[in-house]
Amino acid sequence: MPEGDTIHKVARALAPHLEGKPLAFFTGRRWGFRPQLEGVHVERIRAEGKHLWIDFAGPLSLRTHLGMGGTWHRYAFGERWRRHAYGASAWLRTMICDLVCFDAAEVELGTRLQLAASLGGRVGPDLMQEDPDYDRILERVRAFQGEHTTVGEVLLDQRIAAGIGNVFKCELLFHHALSPYAPPTLLGPKRWQSLYREAASMLRANLPRGRRVTVPPDARHGLVRLWVYGRERRPCLRCRTTLERIYCGAHNRPTYFCPRCQHRGAPCASSIS
Repeated sequence: MPEGDTIHKVARALAPHLEGKPLAFFTGRRWGFRPQLEGVHVERIRAEGKHLWIDFAGPLSLRTHLGMGGTWHRYAFGERWRRHAYGASAWLRTMICDLVCFDAAEVELGTRLQLAASLGGRVGPDLMQEDPDYDRILERVRAFQGEHTTVGEVLLDQRIAAGIGNVFKCELLFHHALSPYAPPTLLGPKRWQSLYREAASMLRANLPRGRRVTVPPDARHGLVRLWVYGRERRPCLRCRTTLERIYCGAHNRPTYFCPRCQHRGAPCASSIS
């Protein structure tokens, strides 16, 4: 699943090609009908958490959630698509180009009120917003943390706060010296708020960047941009201990960590070396 900053980057990339433009064609593979939106203008493109919204003039919007394998492509007229048309979840054509969403986990067309209602409580405050509601986030931590065995699982729960993916989860645990096995009960309200504030700072700092960076330039060794993610069997940038990767929690997501810098916490039952 992409990080929250990725979806905001996608929104920024699509906006110049869609906002203010009338649609010449619009369809979606997963619907049993073809929406009649030809000639309708796109009002704006926005990202909320990990959901991309395309708002049309009038009450309708298109909501997409890319999941693990979804992506947006832009093509000039006549250009050959780089993916099979069967995987096109949504296809929007303007007078200038084609914008195609492939293999999205969720695609939904409806009124904005209907779409917001369908999400229900699935999405917490967006950490990419200017001033996230941290009090509300703490309330949702208290409401949902009992469903998880590790702090990392709580961070990935989009019902609590939207935007953190597996990359930032690993980087946050390292930055706060938390074991990937650390249970949610280990942290008090101040520590949770510190984690989510740091997450918001990381996400917003990476919005204008091409490649994701969490390591400041003065702490890098060569071109290393991330503290731990994707660096198993390589030396920790702080203590030179060999980094490890384990699979932990209900979703069995990979977690990269330093066994020396992040030594606190007991292994969870589902961990796999």
